[in-house]
Amino acid sequence: MDTRQQSGTAGDNQTTSSAQRSEYLRNKALAAAINDGESVAGAARRYGVSRRWAYEIKRRWEADGDSGLLPRSRAARTIANRTDAVLASRIVELRKQLEKDGPDAGAESIAAGPEREGVGPPANSTIHRILVSAGLVRPEPGKRPKASYTRFEASPPDELWQSDFTHWPIATVPGAVVVSWLDDRSRSLLHARAFATVTMDDVQAAFLQACAEHGIPARTLTDNGTVYTTRPISAAPGRFERTLALMGVRQSNGRPCHPQTQGKIERYHRTLKQWLSARPPASSIDELNEQLAEFRHVYNEERPHRALGRRTPEKRTAPRARPCPTPNSQPARRSNSTRNKQPNRSQPPHPDPCAGNPFPRTSEPNRRERTSP
Repeated sequence: MDTRQQSGTAGDNQTTSSAQRSEYLRNKALAAAINDGESVAGAARRYGVSRRWAYEIKRRWEADGDSGLLPRSRAARTIANRTDAVLASRIVELRKQLEKDGPDAGAESIAAGPEREGVGPPANSTIHRILVSAGLVRPEPGKRPKASYTRFEASPPDELWQSDFTHWPIATVPGAVVVSWLDDRSRSLLHARAFATVTMDDVQAAFLQACAEHGIPARTLTDNGTVYTTRPISAAPGRFERTLALMGVRQSNGRPCHPQTQGKIERYHRTLKQWLSARPPASSIDELNEQLAEFRHVYNEERPHRALGRRTPEKRTAPRARPCPTPNSQPARRSNSTRNKQPNRSQPPHPDPCAGNPFPRTSEPNRRERTSP
């Protein structure tokens, strides 16, 4: 061991704290005692360390000399749950690809990529940390948590449809208005169509087209836009409202200035615009409608949905007994005093789904008052 001894000056210079220096000096004294002929067990007792540690110091001294007595990092050499570098690189690649293609590029959407490739994806929180480390996500610690919102979901598909419209620019004309109908339960995009301008007749045409493809829902949920309801401006129902009543579909309108009630379709609009932004601008209404048809396929059959457990809306839409609306002959006329009332929380729930013909029987009296949800 004497031939391997080195000057203590190098070790003293490399110890940067009093704790490290104290450990280094203890190790050096322990090694010197063993080198002078003291037994390992005796030296361990004298310096208050275990025999195992004394043998470790002896081994380091013989292998590395004085530098082997320096304190070493206690950090784990390997971390069992650390994400593999190849998988982390794939996550970053998927993020950039999703941003280029237009769909959502969050942790839920990224996780679907490794699943399709037969690789178990890491947790969403792990994916998020990888994106933050790569500088692809800006942390938002002050953002309101989603758990603070009151959530609701229709029980069977086709019990409740949501609708809204949004604006989208077109290359050769001032712009277009996209009217969409979304199933509340399955999140299926039932219908999406662009118009130069939107009227109540356009909304009704889009609704009837969706009904022709998917059947008639039991209830609708929209905001208070005048293309959906005349509630804010008149006691008399509009044409679309009368059509719903004749078909036995109950209409619900969200609270004014509270778009969170229609949160599902509001969030859908963001996905739609991300997807359209990644494609060449449409030059006409017809071309935009072609893009909407392609998007509907992607949204329903390819894009996994976070609220559906990473399933697509198509997989959640299984054969089932359809809800049956209860037809009315005429909608109830609204009085000015009750036109903008808040929802009646004591109102009984919507009738159970039934079988049979959903179309109106004009002999059935009107038994329901119109209310907001």
